[in-house]
Amino acid sequence: MQLKTARKKMADLLGENRTLKIVCLCLGIVSVGLTYKVATMHERIVIQPPNLTKSAVAAFDHASVEYFEPMAIYIVSTISSVVPESVDFISDSMEQFFDPEVWVSLRPQLLAVKSNPKYNGINAMSYFQPTNGVIYEPSTKKFYVSGKLTSSAYSKGAVQSIGSVQATYELKMYMKNGLPRVSYFKAYVGEPMTEEWMRSHKDQAEKRQERMKQVVPDARESEIQRDPTIQAAEEQAVQSAPVTQPASEVPTKTTNPVGLQPSGTGIEGVEPPVGKEDILP
Repeated sequence: MQLKTARKKMADLLGENRTLKIVCLCLGIVSVGLTYKVATMHERIVIQPPNLTKSAVAAFDHASVEYFEPMAIYIVSTISSVVPESVDFISDSMEQFFDPEVWVSLRPQLLAVKSNPKYNGINAMSYFQPTNGVIYEPSTKKFYVSGKLTSSAYSKGAVQSIGSVQATYELKMYMKNGLPRVSYFKAYVGEPMTEEWMRSHKDQAEKRQERMKQVVPDARESEIQRDPTIQAAEEQAVQSAPVTQPASEVPTKTTNPVGLQPSGTGIEGVEPPVGKEDILP
């Protein structure tokens, strides 16, 4: 009788032992999971882009399209406003937003503005004004930022011609360590080259792709817009300015606006190269 009772108690103890082993195993798995979560937890410090008007999601390693759209406008506007006086500051502040593979080619082009003869001896300005909302193309994961890029300058008391081009910037962006990063950056003159646009403008797309080998928007003189008010003021200032050298040596007309360079001499990815046919009327 006592043997049967002992065997029953032993079986009960073995069952409890198995149950405790399973419980301990589950607790160990939970403990490992919590330890990993704590070890990989990061403080959420998220940069809020200017003009964020929509509900957006931003985390350590991902963000929503609504977050990237105003960030793309901010990056494009800052890069396109570079002039010799601000190039060092913009270069230092923008580096954190670009992948090294992109920045290694973009930074030298930014710094090249310092030695650009178009800027020598003048106070220049350049700015980008978005004219349409940012277009996001899910199939290519590209953001298209299009708008009016304008450059102008003051030289010897006269306002140089203001020139504008309709430029488009293409970007691919992602989040890394809580910071938006650009992994692809390209600029060109004209409307955004979305997949739909390329299918309906095959001939024009091929020609533009050839021009885009320079990375910079390849603007022609006919695509550059000039402000008639500024041109009138420039002509008046030139006429009233004292002549200190032979008239044949005094420049009376600027072929291209400062900062908008002829095709082949522009700053890649920074400003649209300008040809005569690219200047907007």
